[in-house]
Amino acid sequence: MSELLPKILVVDDEPWNLELMEAYLSSDYELTMATNGVEALEKVKDFEPDVILLDVLMPKMDGYRTCEILKKDDSTKFIPVVLVTALSEKEDKIKGIESGADEFLSKPVDMLELKTRVHSLLKLKQQQDMVLKERDTAQKYLDVAGVMILIIDNDQNIVEINKKGKTILECSEEELIGKNYFDNFIPVEDREFIKKRFNDFQGEVETEECSVFEMSIIAKSGQKKVLSWNAIKLKDKDGNKAGILCSGEDITARKIVEEELKKANEHLNLLIRISPIATIVLDSEQNIVTANEKATKLLGYANDEIIDNSISTITCNNDLFEFADQDNLIVGLSKKDGKCIDLNIATSVIMENDNKKGLVVTLQDISELSGLLIAPSIEENREIKDIPKLEASCTYIQDSGDLNTSYEIFATMVKQGRPGLCITRENPAKIRSKYNITKTPIVWLTKAKGSEYPSVDPAELFKLHPTIENFIKKVNDGIILIDGLEYLTLENDLRSVIKFMEQTNDSIMASDSRLILQIDPLIFDTKDLHLLKRWMRSLTEEDNYNE
Repeated sequence: MSELLPKILVVDDEPWNLELMEAYLSSDYELTMATNGVEALEKVKDFEPDVILLDVLMPKMDGYRTCEILKKDDSTKFIPVVLVTALSEKEDKIKGIESGADEFLSKPVDMLELKTRVHSLLKLKQQQDMVLKERDTAQKYLDVAGVMILIIDNDQNIVEINKKGKTILECSEEELIGKNYFDNFIPVEDREFIKKRFNDFQGEVETEECSVFEMSIIAKSGQKKVLSWNAIKLKDKDGNKAGILCSGEDITARKIVEEELKKANEHLNLLIRISPIATIVLDSEQNIVTANEKATKLLGYANDEIIDNSISTITCNNDLFEFADQDNLIVGLSKKDGKCIDLNIATSVIMENDNKKGLVVTLQDISELSGLLIAPSIEENREIKDIPKLEASCTYIQDSGDLNTSYEIFATMVKQGRPGLCITRENPAKIRSKYNITKTPIVWLTKAKGSEYPSVDPAELFKLHPTIENFIKKVNDGIILIDGLEYLTLENDLRSVIKFMEQTNDSIMASDSRLILQIDPLIFDTKDLHLLKRWMRSLTEEDNYNE
């Protein structure tokens, strides 16, 4: 049962004194002995005594110095130390007090007095141990807290901070305790305001707790962080103000995300406003929150006549949309004049923090999706040249070498009597002049209106496939040239352009016509170029020509 007995370390260079102490105490306490201060400092770490009886006059290191070292060490400073000395001068007592001694015993030691002092100090040690245990438990709770916890005294100095706080401020405890919190960790531009708020809060009589507010801090690295703060007043035992207890949650990452979302939403709203396609935005309840000019013009409403109304108020059957990403839906919407029109609808879900926040809806009048009605025409002048062996139902790509090759092949084939269609970014008049094409229809990809040639705005990508499909249904053994795909990518995302080419290729494969696609490979990255041409044939391979 010896491990249950209180432990005492006895330090004295006289063997007779050690024997005397053993005789007095061994029946009630677990003892260990040391003959000088150096040995005592070594033994105290392993033995962990509850009380130390320390002689003053010893070789190597006297009792004063030994006591001073013990009291400066955080692991031993709460162990009661009794200085046992034959010295009786007042200066010796003062020196003992300055070294941190808790009690004094004069030699020769009286057994009753010794046991009384030891018993008293053991009770004090037990109380200290209980307080330390409660403090350590509280500190553990503070350290595992996910927020910064900070105590600031009346002079605005840091007196306590938890592990999370040290992490946020990027400082050790030694770098924080005793420092003025506001002068060292609040940005200069906010400092006076925050100090005033602290003083006002301290001066308020009724308010014990400060409402939550956001405050910026500067970490040791110079990084600016944003914390959501709460504060409680602290009082001493007499009810006087003793500082504040603050808790702060680091919301820097959340603020960055919120700012990015705000910018993204502003960017989205801008894109919607300037979009050439009629677009409306619905919230999570499918109320209309945004409608661009194209949408209000298409439906005939003023903007304020539909904003904040449910989309069901303008659907012909009072239906809501499915909250999903969808393309090519045919939905009837009611115009202001009461007429119900069928529109091609595409929907895209707006996500925020894994939640469905809204729905972007694009509206296109089905009549606009029919494309251009191109009348086929045959060239009169027939030239005798080698005829390229371009198989029907195939798409060919020209992405290297002389970029005029595709036009030369196209011109040769239409001059041999095949019906052709040229869709190009080039000026049609120059193409007719350069390649001596007089009747073959040419569609100009341009924003310029009023041209004598049929034209398609690059933003009207949706018109190109039906234009091509209308053409190949009217002809036999036709040839189509597309030049200007790069121009289309300026007004449409690449995925939409590739989808257009896939639809067109499907139509070509089901016909007896063929298609030539001319592109500049430097415009596309390797992955996109491979995605585009994965089902096409190269136009310049030798076996495409008669020898």
